[in-house]
Amino acid sequence: MVRWRADADLRAAVISAVLIGVALGRHLLALDHLADADPDRVVDILRPAVRAVTKADRPE
Repeated sequence: MVRWRADADLRAAVISAVLIGVALGRHLLALDHLADADPDRVVDILRPAVRAVTKADRPE
């Protein structure tokens, strides 16, 4: 099995943890900079990390 497939569940769990953390920080904890940030800017900042972990831009 190709390694990127073998750890797909782990990578999905890492992405879930990151997104839950951002949501908690923004809405529940109301962390200043995160709560005040434009949602599109938060997505722009998270996009490279999500792509790296999901290997969305991996070569075929």
